[in-house]
Amino acid sequence: MSLPVGLFLGSIASCVAVTASNPFDVVKTRLQMDQTAIKLTGVLVNDSNKPSLRKVTWGILRNEGLPGIQRGLMSAYVYQVMMNGARFGLYDPLKEVVYNAFGRSPSAPRNIVPLNALAGFIAGALSNWYSSPLMLVKTRLQATAVGAGSKIGQSEGMVAMLRTIYQTEGGLRGLFHGSVAASVRTGVGGATQFATYDWAKAQVSRMGVKDGVGLHFLSSMLGGLAVTSSLFTPSCVSERYYAASAPKTAGSALTSGIQYRSAMHCLVETVKDEGVLALWKGAFYKAFLPMWLRIGPHTVCTFIALEQLKKLWFGD
Repeated sequence: MSLPVGLFLGSIASCVAVTASNPFDVVKTRLQMDQTAIKLTGVLVNDSNKPSLRKVTWGILRNEGLPGIQRGLMSAYVYQVMMNGARFGLYDPLKEVVYNAFGRSPSAPRNIVPLNALAGFIAGALSNWYSSPLMLVKTRLQATAVGAGSKIGQSEGMVAMLRTIYQTEGGLRGLFHGSVAASVRTGVGGATQFATYDWAKAQVSRMGVKDGVGLHFLSSMLGGLAVTSSLFTPSCVSERYYAASAPKTAGSALTSGIQYRSAMHCLVETVKDEGVLALWKGAFYKAFLPMWLRIGPHTVCTFIALEQLKKLWFGD
């Protein structure tokens, strides 16, 4: 699949998927922010009112309605086009480059897991870096309730927030705040997702499952589980770093005190203040499940939509 075709088809498939997965992303982001909110406000929670998947979801629906549960959707669309469109577009060309670099002939099967993982990592990291400002805006929007009193809440949408960040947080430096951490995260996710999907598709095909929606569903389910497991800690660190204000910034989002100098500083401070289990949020239902509910359906929808679009495009 050529780069332009991959960009186009990957963008459409990703936008279809993110429409369904964005509510889970909002809930996951709010859950990951709960300890940050406690640290900012000084309000302690006990076991009876500690945030949970059910409580956070119901609270958003009750207090903010559909606009709250789809918070950040427009920036998610633009981000999907810029990031996932590029990621899917780059993957196949990068596979050819990687296989050629390791002396594999053009006719050899392209199903070597480490080489596919390397191509996926490069595609994910590159595509995320240049689209990082959109991820920054999406995460900050999702982390803040509709109508909240902070500048994040007052920014009506994606463009307004981009302008606010540029004006108050150091221009391009503020817009690309957290880009390195997020690029590593997406690189890890791309490596796991692409390599697992290609491997699973080949293995399931050998079991006699014909090429079609069933094959794509099973393969993408395995890919979703693999990428969720690999992104546990990078996602927690990346999104806390994004949600925090840029260093030495006054009057911007979450200015009450949490400022991280780097992703490593965010990692160290999180472990120091909340313990190492904070990187996994301490429980299956509170960490892995919300993340998989976002990544799993998104992965399944993306790959199924992409495979169907490829059939329509190429006439297979």
